[in-house]
Amino acid sequence: MEKFKKQLVTSNYIYWLFIVLSIVGAFLVVVFSPNHRDGNGTVGFFAAMIAISVINIHRNRKALKNEKLLKEMYINSVDERKKQITLQSAKASFFIILASMLIASIVFRFISMTVSIVLTCCMMFILIVYFAVTAYYNKKM
Repeated sequence: MEKFKKQLVTSNYIYWLFIVLSIVGAFLVVVFSPNHRDGNGTVGFFAAMIAISVINIHRNRKALKNEKLLKEMYINSVDERKKQITLQSAKASFFIILASMLIASIVFRFISMTVSIVLTCCMMFILIVYFAVTAYYNKKM
């Protein structure tokens, strides 16, 4: 259980890092954006990162103070059924997103060649990362 507590504390540090980087990023977008409307989506993304990080920090702190909640979080983190569900949903989501990008790339070939090329490059990068990570885990396990 002590190891899990250390993981929660480390997670909190990482969330604080996300908060600081998001604040800096939002500040830079606002300061260096010639038209403030252009940065609204980016600032919104950074605000969402801050909100999610704050919620997770609050949850982790609550768990560190309450032994029952900590035990429940630990059980949820090591539950094999939940891990398998997450793995299957991630696998399905990955292929759905990749198929959607392929369809969008084909459609945009008729609208804008630049967008089509960018989508194709993104798909190629995703596949390279996927195969590299798969090879890594095949060697590791």
